[in-house]
Amino acid sequence: MAIVRTVPEMDVNNLPELPEGSLILIDSDAPTNAQAILEVERWCRANGLWRAQEANLACVRLNGEPLRRAHCYRPYRQEIEEGLEEAKRADSELSARVAAEPMGRSSVDIVREVRGAVG
Repeated sequence: MAIVRTVPEMDVNNLPELPEGSLILIDSDAPTNAQAILEVERWCRANGLWRAQEANLACVRLNGEPLRRAHCYRPYRQEIEEGLEEAKRADSELSARVAAEPMGRSSVDIVREVRGAVG
């Protein structure tokens, strides 16, 4: 499996610096949609791109061979900053919710109780 082509065409192993907001189509020769998505995600992370959240990649052909096409882009700095802020906010909300939930009995106490009742 490999990323075999970009549109517009570029060297997939030496991607030039793309301006913010640039759209690029990535073609993978992975045999399944799920494998292609994973492959494209890895490639995007390595190249500073984000993949559009498509559940099913488009199927295209190159020289008669089937490929799966993903839409990817270079995010704007504001998108990155807002994404980080949202992640921090979600983490804080989760931490507060977990801290507010009552704790149950520990498994150690339950085992001791059961063993005491049996013995």
